[in-house]
Amino acid sequence: GGEPLGTVIARNIAFEPPVLAVPASEAFLLALRNEDSGIPHTLQVSDPNGGAIATTDVITGPGEAEVEVPALEPGSYTLVCTIHPTMTATLTVE
Repeated sequence: GGEPLGTVIARNIAFEPPVLAVPASEAFLLALRNEDSGIPHTLQVSDPNGGAIATTDVITGPGEAEVEVPALEPGSYTLVCTIHPTMTATLTVE
């Protein structure tokens, strides 16, 4: 539980902000705020090989979803919408 460590906004079929930084070695909550009315989105944290680490439920805007992300090793991870693969952002773990 608790407050999300970071929030990604889905707006105009794009993620904002383009880069989100979180601390390494601790689990955290990530929130997706979908501002695209009537359009479904997800927020998936992908490992460097493209495998899913954590994914929110599908949320149709306007709305919000949260996902618990396990502790990650330092590095760069991809945030992607599983419905719209062109929607990406970078999760920097440091």
